Amino acid sequence: MRYKQFDDPLINQLMEETYALGSVYEDKNDPDGLNFYFEDQNKVVGSKSKSAFFEFNLNKKELLFYKLNNLKDIGVFRTNIAGYPIDFPYDWSLFSQFEKYAKNIGKSVVRIGAENDTDKLIEVLGPFCPYDCEIVLASHKFVPYLIFVPQGQPGIVDWIETLVEL
Repeated sequence: MRYKQFDDPLINQLMEETYALGSVYEDKNDPDGLNFYFEDQNKVVGSKSKSAFFEFNLNKKELLFYKLNNLKDIGVFRTNIAGYPIDFPYDWSLFSQFEKYAKNIGKSVVRIGAENDTDKLIEVLGPFCPYDCEIVLASHKFVPYLIFVPQGQPGIVDWIETLVEL
């Protein structure tokens, strides 16, 4: 135990756990070993936090969503819905507009409602959603998503647009 004892048992327990985790990174001759541990942990959190923040907020609103894998070599967005792999070509329908903005500026929101669903995407994917829905394609920090939004709630689409800007 290489830390000062505190009166609060919770602080002592946290310190003990911190030093136990950090011991992997500690070298007897390196007093900054624990600093390397925390820097390494921040790198892991930072790489995950791009999508974690966005997904956390979508989950909080209880929205059904799927991350789209951007397969540049074959020019499609791919996802798995109910165990089925589905590819959306970049040049197909509203995905062409979405791909252009998502690729260039890292953020984009495209709403697919009854009035602009010329390819019947809602009809095809709607049965996989437990509520009557519209579809939103959103890209947050270059990570694309397909989001099912309850039909007739334009406020949620506005909220997603705001979230994409963060």
